[in-house]
Amino acid sequence: SGDYQAAIHYHLLAIAAYRELYKNRPHAHIAGSLNNLGSAYDLLEEYDLAIQYHSEALAMREELYPHQFHPEICISLSN
Repeated sequence: SGDYQAAIHYHLLAIAAYRELYKNRPHAHIAGSLNNLGSAYDLLEEYDLAIQYHSEALAMREELYPHQFHPEICISLSN
């Protein structure tokens, strides 16, 4: 068992830094961190938050890769 609360803390820090770095525009790094955050909440059985972050990651990936069936979209769909 891991320290999921610490993981959540660091993913939130990463997301904030990425949003600043990429001027709050969609980016694969942000989507990846959102996805990881959803997974951490899933492991904590906080399913509403898990769904929220997985959905946000999917929406961002669909924006990044429109009209494509990109592997990153598949990752989001599998969560």
